[in-house]
Amino acid sequence: MVDSGIVPDMATTAPIVGYFSQRGDWKNVVKVIESSRQISESSEVAHYFGKERGRVRYSEIVPHNVVLEQMRRNGNLAGVLRRFLEITGRDKELQDVGTSYHNKEGPVEKHNIEPDFRTYDILVRALANMNDLDSARYWFDDAIQRNIVDTRLVNTLMAFYLKAGQCQKAKEVYGLIDECGLVPDPVSVTLLFKANSNEKEDDENDESSETLWVGVHNKGDD
Repeated sequence: MVDSGIVPDMATTAPIVGYFSQRGDWKNVVKVIESSRQISESSEVAHYFGKERGRVRYSEIVPHNVVLEQMRRNGNLAGVLRRFLEITGRDKELQDVGTSYHNKEGPVEKHNIEPDFRTYDILVRALANMNDLDSARYWFDDAIQRNIVDTRLVNTLMAFYLKAGQCQKAKEVYGLIDECGLVPDPVSVTLLFKANSNEKEDDENDESSETLWVGVHNKGDD
């Protein structure tokens, strides 16, 4: 495919990148990603038949998402954040505001590739699994500010807040669905029901509680 100038799609690159990631062969991971990128940039017809919606342009972030997900599944949770910062160039932004992330693995090549909601989803999952919900929320808010948000990303953070017993925060995140112009899906509603149910149980065990939050209203509701 590369020799013929055909741009590989995700169905082609993901298994290859995943295979080399499992083996820890990062040299070939980079080789696959870079060859796909070069073809996409040099070809005026760098399109492929997407899996979900017709013809879509090759996205540089897709193979990086495969690597990040493999790192997360292998338990290299801190590495997910480091890699995210390197790929997106956000480490420089954080340094500008006085926040430093030390790279223990030595110098690496920097990129400025725009993440998608899947990239943020992997990052939020990794940080939440480290019980660092504050950082998970920081990057969730970063995705919202950059208008890179999806209902599935909201669901991810809601689920981790519920797991930590933070029902009120889970409901606050649900409220962002409407603010961001998204539509809740069955998972979102189920998580909201669980948040209300768990909070009700806490309120019944707390004699000082006098009120119960019952749901998220749409804009304009009383």
